[in-house]
Amino acid sequence: MQLSELEYKGLNLFDEVSTVEIAIDEQRNVIHIFDKNQVVEPAYNFRIKAFELSDGFYTFVEVLKTKCFFVHKRDLPLTDWIESLTFQFYSSKEKIKTYAKKTLSNQNVTKYVHCKEDELIENKLYPKYVKRLEQDV
Repeated sequence: MQLSELEYKGLNLFDEVSTVEIAIDEQRNVIHIFDKNQVVEPAYNFRIKAFELSDGFYTFVEVLKTKCFFVHKRDLPLTDWIESLTFQFYSSKEKIKTYAKKTLSNQNVTKYVHCKEDELIENKLYPKYVKRLEQDV
């Protein structure tokens, strides 16, 4: 698994500048996002009682789309570009949220505590970020 790692700075819920770590797996069309400060992670909408992609996420993907990743998808409209990828959010409260094909799912990191690195990769997870979340459990 060959990943490109980078950082993104954005405003968190408290309007403070925070850093988000990103690992891009172009081969599998997955973007791994380590975001403990709630900059781009999905937000809970109390009106509909579900998580949804946040404004910070859309700002982030607009920036990311202009970079030299997924070049063959660059001509897609932003919504189609988002839907062509899987986003793994390693986020607050030791949760892993997955956004793929217009569906957002939520899993507790404890489900993966005893998994080997190969199993994590097979499940489209980034072992480095899973282990960091496990340390907080």
